[in-house]
Formats: sequence, structure tokens, C-alpha cells
Amino acid sequence: MDHEPQKLSAGSRQPQSEFDDLLTVLSDVSHIKVYEDITSTLKTAAKRLIHCDASSIIIRVDEDCHYIDEDSEQPLWKGMRFSLNNCITGWAILNGSTAIIPDIYDDARVPAELYRHTSIQSMMVAPLKNKNMQGGAISVYWNKRHSPSTAEVHILNTLTDISSLVFDFFILQNELEKAVAARTLDLNKANQKLASLAIQDDLTGLYNRRGFFLMADQVLKSLERVEKNCILSFIDIDELKKVNDLYGHLAGDNLIKSVGELLKSNFRKSDIVARLGGDEFAVLVIDPEENCEGIHIRLQSELVKLNALLKLPYPIDISMGNIYSKLTATASLEALINKADKLMYKEKKEKKEKKGKIKF
Repeated sequence: MDHEPQKLSAGSRQPQSEFDDLLTVLSDVSHIKVYEDITSTLKTAAKRLIHCDASSIIIRVDEDCHYIDEDSEQPLWKGMRFSLNNCITGWAILNGSTAIIPDIYDDARVPAELYRHTSIQSMMVAPLKNKNMQGGAISVYWNKRHSPSTAEVHILNTLTDISSLVFDFFILQNELEKAVAARTLDLNKANQKLASLAIQDDLTGLYNRRGFFLMADQVLKSLERVEKNCILSFIDIDELKKVNDLYGHLAGDNLIKSVGELLKSNFRKSDIVARLGGDEFAVLVIDPEENCEGIHIRLQSELVKLNALLKLPYPIDISMGNIYSKLTATASLEALINKADKLMYKEKKEKKEKKGKIKF
């Protein structure tokens, strides 16, 4: 005898429908990157899946329950904080248990005065079980007396389990992103330091030869359709070898550093000051405020002051050549340096012929 296939009732299909809905919620929140969007999705899901009149998302902040979001036609407690020990949500969080309240005015755990401005008659609160935050809860409310069914309790508990996983994942993701950002910042700083070291003279802290040409090249690239006045100064320390031979290389290094400080303090930040190597320095002055002779006189005057201050057993002296030129994008720095170099050696030769060799 053939039997007619048994028809499934609406009730028998309900668990599968609830399961599908919960999977949809999990899928929705797993792709969310913004914290506020997570709470918005969860509050809406709680209200829709349980068919209640309102819902709230609460997180624990130290010893308080902070109501961070709600889905309700009437204002409830969004943005407010209540002590864990003075509200039913706090009870659920502290005990790790779901609180089922068919009558809020007949349960000593509920501060009834907080509900008198609302239409709420029944509620249910399920705690979040987070590993990476202090805790929290999802609350649902009914405006008529209602005893939550086993299915409704199961749905809310499952939703809080999903929420716990989502919040934990979100917190871990944020911490990972912050760690990556911090690491990236550290790497960028390290790279900047390496780049700086690659163009910086160790002894004086000025640009080295590579740094001088790199920075000057950037200036030249900015002069595509314009030209600017410039002075290129080539400086050489007098008698550095003799200082090294008579007083040691430490004294020679200090002499180099003193000249480096002299140049750094007597030119503008916009000027490119560099130690090209050994006893040679170069300065590129863009849009100079004085002529070549003015620079020469000023530095010689500062040298007199420096020698009077340091009172070393040997004088600090320099020879320099200054070239005034129109600077364009096609200008040759090497050509300017060569011209300034020749002027510097001319001065050095004249000084020796005039004064004789420096006495130590």
C-alpha cells in the first residue's frame, strides 16, 4: 500500500529557516570593516530574528555597561552607562548567563525605575563571550508581556556567540593593522635614516659628496623654465696634513668638525652645505643675499672669532673660491666646482707667497 509523502509543517521548517538566517547574519558581519556597522547589523538582526519590539548592543567598559547602539522606535538608553552591579545587563555579564525576564516589574534584578519611561514589559539579555574584550551583551525587549520560548532563547544565545566571534576577530584585525602600521612606520623611519646616512658625512653631519649632488640636482630640476642666481663656494682647510702629523688625527678630525660647524652656522638652511671629502667643502647658495666678496669677508671674520675662542696651538684657516652664476636646469655643477676650485687654489697660493708657511 502506497503512502502519501508526509508534508512538512511550517514549524518543522523553522529550525532550518533560523539556521539560514543566522548564517546570513554571520556572512554579513564577517565582511564589515567598520565597528559601528557591526553593531548596526547585530541590533537589526536580533530584532528581526526574535520578532521583538526593540534591541540593544551593550559593551562592558571597566565596571560599567555602556549602551552603544539600539534598534527601537522609542528612545531607550543609547549612549548611557550604568554600573554592572545596578542593572540586569551587568548581572548577565558578571554571571555569564542569559537573563530571561517575562515581567520586568516582577524581577528584583531589574531596576524598574529605568523602564517606567518606556513601554517595555518583558526582556531577555544574553552575554557576549569574548576573549579580546571585557565583555558585553545583547538585549531584546517586548512591549507586551512575553515569555521567551526555547527557540528564541537559542536564537539569541547563538547570535551572541556569533557576535563574540565577530568582535574578537574585529579587535584582533585592528590590533594586527595597528601592529603592521607601527612596523611600517618603523621601517619607513629606518629607511629614512639609512637614506640620510647614505648622503650624510659621518664626521661633520653635513651632506657628503653624494648628498651634495643629489640635493643640488633637485634644485636644478625645479628650474625647468626659470633661472636663478647662485654662488658656489669651494672651501679647503689650510694645513690639515700638518695638524694631523704634529697633533694627531683626532686633532685633525676636530679641525674638520670646527670648519663644518662654521659653515653650517654661517649659511642658511636653504643653502646646500657639504663636505666633499678630506679637507674639501662646497656650498651652493641659491638666490644669495650677498655677493662673493661679502661671503668671503664674513667667513674670514668668523674665523678670527673662532680662533680667539678656541685658542688652539694651531690656527684654523681656510682658502676659498666663490663663483657667481646664473643657475638653470642645464647647468653643470661640476663645471662650477672646477672654476671655484681654481679660485680657491689661487687664493691658497697667494696666501703662502704673502705670509710664508704657517708656523706651528
